[in-house]
Amino acid sequence: MDTKAYAQWVIVLINNKGSEPLKLKSLNVITGKLYADGNKDVEVPASDYEGKVVAPGEKLQFNSCGLANTPEGTSGTFDLVDPIEDDKLIRHFYWNCPWGSHNNEWEVTGTNSKWVVESHSNGMEALGVVTVDAMNK
Repeated sequence: MDTKAYAQWVIVLINNKGSEPLKLKSLNVITGKLYADGNKDVEVPASDYEGKVVAPGEKLQFNSCGLANTPEGTSGTFDLVDPIEDDKLIRHFYWNCPWGSHNNEWEVTGTNSKWVVESHSNGMEALGVVTVDAMNK
C-alpha cells in the first residue's frame, strides 16, 4: 500500500472554553478521509461526528488525511453551531492540505456576535494540529 498521501493531514481540536454548549454540523470531507485517532489506516465516517455537542470545558477531535494509493491530500468543511439558538451558525471552516504543495489553507468565515472563535495551526508541510478555541460572550 502506498501511503504517501498520509503525509497530508490535519487534526482539528475543538475546545469549548465557554459556558454554553456548541455543536459540530455538516462535516464534509471533499478529498481524503477521516481516520481513527492514531491510526490512518482505519477510516471513520463523518456521521460519527455529525451533531456532536461539545459541552463547556470539553474538547472534540477529528482527524483527516489523504487516501492511500491516490495522489491527493485532504480538504473539507464543517460548521460550529449554537444548539441553544436553534443551531445558529457560529463559524464555517474550510481546510485544504493538497498533495505535492506547501500552500495549505485554513479559512474561518461567518460571524456570530455571541461567540468568539480563534484558531491556530502548528503545521508546516501538513496543516498539522489546528486548535479551534470557542467561547460564548
